[in-house]
Amino acid sequence: MGALTQTDPILAHEILTKDCIESLAIYVRPIFPTRKPRPVLQVEFEGKQHIIMGNTITRLEAKKGNKYKLTALKKCRIDGARTEAEITTDLPVIIDTRFDLIKHSPELDSLFKQYGNEGSDLIFRNLAKPKEDDFQYSVELPYEGEIMKSAGEQVEPSEIVAVNHYAPPRLFVVNTLSNNIKIPEHIVQNSLTVKSGDVVDFDEILRQPLPDYNYRLPHYSPVRGKVEFVENRTGLVVLSEIQKYSKKPVKINLAERLGIKGRQAARYLKKEVGDFVYEGDLLASKLSSGQPVFIKTPSTGKIINMEYKTGIVTIHYEPNPFNYFANVKGKVLSVEEQKAIQIAYRAIRLDACIGWGRASFGNLIYLDNNNFPSFPEESIAVLGFTPSLKDLSKLKKHCKGIICSSVLQKDVVEYLSMEQGVINTGNEHNITPLILLQGFGDLPADLQQMSFLRENSNKLCMIDPHTRIRAGVVRANINVII
Repeated sequence: MGALTQTDPILAHEILTKDCIESLAIYVRPIFPTRKPRPVLQVEFEGKQHIIMGNTITRLEAKKGNKYKLTALKKCRIDGARTEAEITTDLPVIIDTRFDLIKHSPELDSLFKQYGNEGSDLIFRNLAKPKEDDFQYSVELPYEGEIMKSAGEQVEPSEIVAVNHYAPPRLFVVNTLSNNIKIPEHIVQNSLTVKSGDVVDFDEILRQPLPDYNYRLPHYSPVRGKVEFVENRTGLVVLSEIQKYSKKPVKINLAERLGIKGRQAARYLKKEVGDFVYEGDLLASKLSSGQPVFIKTPSTGKIINMEYKTGIVTIHYEPNPFNYFANVKGKVLSVEEQKAIQIAYRAIRLDACIGWGRASFGNLIYLDNNNFPSFPEESIAVLGFTPSLKDLSKLKKHCKGIICSSVLQKDVVEYLSMEQGVINTGNEHNITPLILLQGFGDLPADLQQMSFLRENSNKLCMIDPHTRIRAGVVRANINVII
């Protein structure tokens, strides 16, 4: 519909209203003073008259060919200037005279039977059944890294299949035309000396001079990086950091380069021991007497030492790699260099309602109640009860994942240390994965689902909490590996 509105908005509206939307009711919202409750509307149908008061909501049940006559009472209107209207419909009629349309009211839920009564069927139930099949598990790096396996290799759950050795590369947005002067696009394009994919060094020219537009000097790159994007209309160039860090400590003799004695070097240092510096950062400068001297950092890392006698600074990059495990027992199907790996495996899968945290693996352990003084390390806990926040906090210290039927929403917020927004989960860091089979609240478990999990205690299991409810639905899932 969105694409069609760009070419034929009238047709798009027609298709939307006729083919995509089903009429559920007639909704009447009179115009009336929202102060004290008072008579607002007179409704006549089936030979009877009914007075509708202010700050109420009324539902008139559906009946084929029902005719309604609406008459606005004192100081009220039905629509614009109208004070009378007639409706003939087979649908229910809703008359809404509430003062506050945003405030939630339990009466509204009861009137429209939004939720079942205690003991009745709930509106949503996850009735998924365990399914044995061949599946695929993908490890996709958030940014370029190293893939450790090749297509055709067999992998075990505990094997590392991909690594991000470094933190995410920095992005630099360089505005080569900072004066916001309107320059024809073809002139800007001809003045730019780089394109996407190019690698540029410090002080390499990104844009040639444009003297006719008051740019008499070229624009030099302030960093070394890879060109990710060039905007020809505005002259913006986006560069990503090239992560070629030295694995060995790098020593810089400041005294020698500044032409001074070792003991004097510290006064010209612009950074401190313990600071993290990036290649190209200003490390030291000497502006007095003669030619100014600027010393830039030759490599990225932390300043780990300053020898005050000699004036030598040592910089060392200490990598903190993030490892991605296979999580399943299977065979590598394909590899996208530096980006992704896909693994085929066979399992019995059970789809859940929602989950949080990264994929994990371990042996399933079923717990009937919260009386668990000890718990096997590296296991996935299946709870046959609704856990409290205290239970979750106790379990997360020992196990690699938690599966249960439901949890109170407020406890989930505390467990995650954040309020859930739009549901696209599975990338939460530093939490023990949590999967709900049914949802929020104190919901009864599905007996078949729980029997399946209980019967597979002590078997290898992979859990993938990733959940998405838009742009292609993805459900959290539990896989007993075969």
